[in-house]
Amino acid sequence: MTLFCENECTYDDGSPRLAEHGRYCTRCWRRLDMALAQAPDLAAHLVASVVPSASADESGKVSSSKDAPLPLNHAAFDDANELYSMLVYWTGVFAGHLQVRPPEPARSAWRTATAKIVGLPADITPQDASTLTGELARWIRNRLDTILTGVDWADDIAAFTDAIANVWRMNARWPRIDRPAFSRMPCPRDDCQARLAVYPPTFPGDARRIVCTAGHWYPEDEYEHLILVFEQTLREQKQVEKTVRHLAKKYGIG
Repeated sequence: MTLFCENECTYDDGSPRLAEHGRYCTRCWRRLDMALAQAPDLAAHLVASVVPSASADESGKVSSSKDAPLPLNHAAFDDANELYSMLVYWTGVFAGHLQVRPPEPARSAWRTATAKIVGLPADITPQDASTLTGELARWIRNRLDTILTGVDWADDIAAFTDAIANVWRMNARWPRIDRPAFSRMPCPRDDCQARLAVYPPTFPGDARRIVCTAGHWYPEDEYEHLILVFEQTLREQKQVEKTVRHLAKKYGIG
């Protein structure tokens, strides 16, 4: 029996995409896997950005001027803790569903008396933030296909998909690679329409990364199709407007 993507994803011709990773298609799986793959570098970058003008010593610990403390970048600090806390939470959730032990960083995470996850340890270095976050992200990546088979926790998969989209939002907010070019096309989601950033490849064979400023991510091949449709629509719209102006002038319509 052939199964189709739980999210009802379709190919360009409208045919349904196959569920090749658990109950989800390759596009849905790739969106999650790529976000998880970027989490360690993003965590290091966010921690390094907490003190905007700081430099790192040989141990990797961020240090500021001896003369006066530099102002903390609270937004970067909050995003670093949000990224870490999110991964701690979801490794715990999926470990429960799969009935396995969560990774050590999740078991030893800093929590309040009510078990609320506080965030990264104080004075953590960018390297240590990358290591902790990387262990959590790898744990999920290594089990991603199994996680995506879950019928009993389908709601959690949907919530995780929404949560992991914050990686793309943080990438757009704190770029650590070349500045993106902004597409003429806004985010094609009807409920969004935010600016669409196109990040260049970072190494030979890499693909461009397309993400809107609200965090919606698009594979390069999908973006290429969408931009062609968008530009064709613009051309047709301009032709219609030109025709309307010509007829209005010809028949004296004000």
